[in-house]
Amino acid sequence: MKRALVLAGGGVAGIAWELGVLRGVQDADPELESSLAAADVVVGTSAGSAVAGQITSGTPLEDLYAAQLAPGSNEIEVDFDMDDLIARFASVADGATTAEEMRRRIGALALATPTVGESARRAAIAARLPVHTWPDRVVLLTAIEAETGELAVFTRESGCRWSTRSPPAARSRASGRRSRSTATATSTEASAPGPTPTSPPDATAS
Repeated sequence: MKRALVLAGGGVAGIAWELGVLRGVQDADPELESSLAAADVVVGTSAGSAVAGQITSGTPLEDLYAAQLAPGSNEIEVDFDMDDLIARFASVADGATTAEEMRRRIGALALATPTVGESARRAAIAARLPVHTWPDRVVLLTAIEAETGELAVFTRESGCRWSTRSPPAARSRASGRRSRSTATATSTEASAPGPTPTSPPDATAS
């Protein structure tokens, strides 16, 4: 029976929380933590995609956790208004008749929203990853095609580098589409022509 570890979104707080939970499990039950870390399939989106890249990099969990506590950071400070964001999401989603239409409308909002420069965002994401190559195991990173609202899953076989383009949307040079994750940004960028991001397998959660 295959084991899967599914890591959700949540921005930089989500990264810290997920690593903190894994570190807590390690303290309480090292055998359980080892079992989680050795999952046959690791699925991540947004913050979870960063954590997936970290815990499959071969870097000890203790080091990943310590990095979260370090005083310095390459993360980008954001002037964030949660109430405004929720109101904007509710406004664009109002009247949507399907989940796909709702995701497509939110994607359009994301594409129209000013954000930081691509190089700055890439640097921030790259700093989160201990290594910049795909791990030699099954890792699935989920995202949403911003224009269509369709779910996409990036894998080692998707012709993607283990890095990122700037949010809220990333254009895959392999597929020509723009993708956004369910929370902030995917951790993949197409670096050469390759397969279009695949539809999720039946066993994939997102």
